[in-house]
Amino acid sequence: MEKVKIAFVGTGGYGNYLLGLLEKEVDHDLYDLRAVIDPFVKSAPRYQWFVENHIPMYDTLEDFYDHDTAELVFIATPIHLHKQQCITAMRHGSHVMCEKPLVPLVQDVYDLKKVSQETGRFLGVGFQWSFYPSILAIKEDFLSGKLGKPKMLKSYIAWQRFDSYYGRNGWSAHIRSKNGDWVLDSIVTNATAHYLHNIFFMMGDTLAGSRLPSVVKTAMYRAKDIESFDTCVAGGEFDNGARFIYLASHSTEINRDPVIEYEFDNAVVRGDMNQKDSHLVATFRDGSTKDYGLVNGDSYTAVKLITALKAVRGEAQLTSDPDSILPHLIVCDAMLDQDDIHDFPKDLVYRVEGDNPGTFVHGLYDDLRRCFDDGKLPSEEGFSWAFPEKKLDVAGYREFKGTKFQK
Repeated sequence: MEKVKIAFVGTGGYGNYLLGLLEKEVDHDLYDLRAVIDPFVKSAPRYQWFVENHIPMYDTLEDFYDHDTAELVFIATPIHLHKQQCITAMRHGSHVMCEKPLVPLVQDVYDLKKVSQETGRFLGVGFQWSFYPSILAIKEDFLSGKLGKPKMLKSYIAWQRFDSYYGRNGWSAHIRSKNGDWVLDSIVTNATAHYLHNIFFMMGDTLAGSRLPSVVKTAMYRAKDIESFDTCVAGGEFDNGARFIYLASHSTEINRDPVIEYEFDNAVVRGDMNQKDSHLVATFRDGSTKDYGLVNGDSYTAVKLITALKAVRGEAQLTSDPDSILPHLIVCDAMLDQDDIHDFPKDLVYRVEGDNPGTFVHGLYDDLRRCFDDGKLPSEEGFSWAFPEKKLDVAGYREFKGTKFQK
């Protein structure tokens, strides 16, 4: 079978990482890299590799389509560029795999779905957890009834981020880009988006589906000098009776990788990404266990690329698309539309100086860990810094208005 003709948009940052996965983790017989597209390609880490391997380079997708075509386009560019790039690619006959977040605004998803339907081109979204064999195996066991009724799904992520993280580009933690485009970048929309999205994804009633919670309570906090927020807590319940807790911060005193715990009537699935081999393991009520496998590593992240390539041939099903990411985006947009960002008390905030300066919050790691262990939100624990979590109106939410952020 002929190789799938592909083009890659975005050659720096995460785009560079994905290009490396294509080279090292994906069978070269699956694809033919026709071009890379990036107006700053000469600054790309792989620029010399592109030159040596005679890979055509273009500033824009329009320039590329003037000279060539592709069956599949991978997009790994700043958030506010995604929508138009996806539309351009689909209008020119290309299927698309776009990195998360797909778009900043809920209403943009409906526009993209319409173009996808009109053109007959698929639009995949790079939430790699939705492609991992281990995650899909758990979901299959849930859908088949093996795990029983869901009870509580919890995630906790404490990724320290320093000043350099926010200064690495012109849009990180920004509400708008320098040109005024909506970005809405935050810890929950981007950096730790996988872990809230996966809770919604796991509750979907099909393998590729997601479920919007019936009740959502959230709070956003900020210690750092940024436009958006560096800490987020969320909780609520679904119409199937399951509850959930999501806790994420860039401002804890220590750095810890995600821990998750998904409790069902018949088993509890746990994963600790701080372990060397981060397996997801179910412990059943009778004491037996089931190891679903790894949830990290380059070979696993590359699965989303391989799935997209095979989907072009009709050999695979996309398990992350506009419909499956919509519940997560609805919650993220509703948070900013319907609540305020709270500043942590000044007496808890402290600076780390030196070669890698940053701003953090005393006691935050332990407080959030206690929330995770107890299955409670910060206000329910009675922490002095905690504001009451805002109950969001998500049932009919279809448009981000951003009134608070209008210039």
